Amino acid sequence: MILRAIRCQVAELLLPAAMFVFAFAGRSQVLESLYSFAATNSYYPYAGLVEGSDGNFYGTTYQGGTSDSGTMFRITPGGGLTLLVSFTGANGAYPSAGLSFANDGNFYGTTESGGANNLGTVFRMTPALVLTTLVSFNGTNGSLPRAELIQARDGNFYGTTYEGGAKDLGTVFRMTPAGALTTLVSFSENGNGTNPRGGLAQGGDGDFYGTTSQGGVGGAGTVFKMTPAGALTVFDFSGSGHPISPRGELVEGSGRNFYGATYFGGASNYGTVFELSSAGKLSTLVSFSGTNGSYPAAGLTIGSDGNFYGTTYSGGALGFGTVFMMTPSGQLTTLIAFANGNGRYPLGALLEAGDGNLYGTTFYGGVNGVGTVFRIVPTSLPTTPAELQLNLYAGLTLDGTVGGEYLIEYATDVAGTNWMPLTMITLPSSPYLYIDTNAPAQANRFYRAVSPPQ
Repeated sequence: MILRAIRCQVAELLLPAAMFVFAFAGRSQVLESLYSFAATNSYYPYAGLVEGSDGNFYGTTYQGGTSDSGTMFRITPGGGLTLLVSFTGANGAYPSAGLSFANDGNFYGTTESGGANNLGTVFRMTPALVLTTLVSFNGTNGSLPRAELIQARDGNFYGTTYEGGAKDLGTVFRMTPAGALTTLVSFSENGNGTNPRGGLAQGGDGDFYGTTSQGGVGGAGTVFKMTPAGALTVFDFSGSGHPISPRGELVEGSGRNFYGATYFGGASNYGTVFELSSAGKLSTLVSFSGTNGSYPAAGLTIGSDGNFYGTTYSGGALGFGTVFMMTPSGQLTTLIAFANGNGRYPLGALLEAGDGNLYGTTFYGGVNGVGTVFRIVPTSLPTTPAELQLNLYAGLTLDGTVGGEYLIEYATDVAGTNWMPLTMITLPSSPYLYIDTNAPAQANRFYRAVSPPQ
């Protein structure tokens, strides 16, 4: 049996930059809460982060700012946050997408609402914080953009709108850096899917790949390929327990296969991770069960180790969402189970930064309950119990014989000189996270599991 004992100090409040250690399947991950948003400045970060050339991170919040219509912010690796822009409605409102850092050194993004027609905008922000509205959507050319832009190899920007277009069911568009917009696709309910929530990915073949959250066979949503000229090829989900409602971007893996997640569907209807092969075949790799996460709302990120990393909106040990790792073959490992104080309900994708760490946001949770920025630092597995703070629960992760009985014990000192019996468990899975939900607040406890004599 492999045992990973964790010293846990249960805290009623989470302090900034507090650290959480979770050990799963031979890996340890340190979760650092870099910043907790407050309703007095900016709050509800919907999307993930982008790294600027200055080594800082940039993002958006759905609400907050001078008009409570959302903001753009910069955060340092040390957790220092600066508000850069407050959206007012006239220059856009309620950004639900992240920013794109372009090759001209500017940031580009979208707002879901606001602008001249209150149907959303595309904007540019310079390093000097000059904000320019490049496009105000008018319905005919799209409305309600909810996804970030990508800058393609031709230097132009490509994106999607959730509504608008010929049938008011969403569009794909191309925009020049100067703001000239061309509608490439208008989605229709009887053919090519409807209501894209996620953005696009440009493949190695030069074509663009994306998803629609609805439409297609049974209204389950679609995966599509689009040429730069706007010619569309649609792949439908079908079959029992099939994926339903992809909402995030796709990412290209090896062999020109694409990977993504769906919010619903799968064996338990808690969402899936799927693969689109280069031959056009859709396959389900992971069906979330609730325990290992549920309702993934964002796309995946490919790490430098070749594995995929993502988030689920809810599920996990406490139901507040997870961070997971998936191998290219579909083996899933839960790395982090959020605990409210360190964030809950992540909606955005993860970013692997230049320092090798993962960065992300949660929509709720944190000290003030309105969202966080976090960092996940891979660490080697400790040989002695690690000192840390945990919010709301404490416990340990162990590998053992499924169905075997183990006695959970705790001690109040790191030397473990006086182990006290806590409970007997029958191991339901391996690895298994045991949570001591009855640990008293502010109490130091160290945990271990032992096999009772036969």
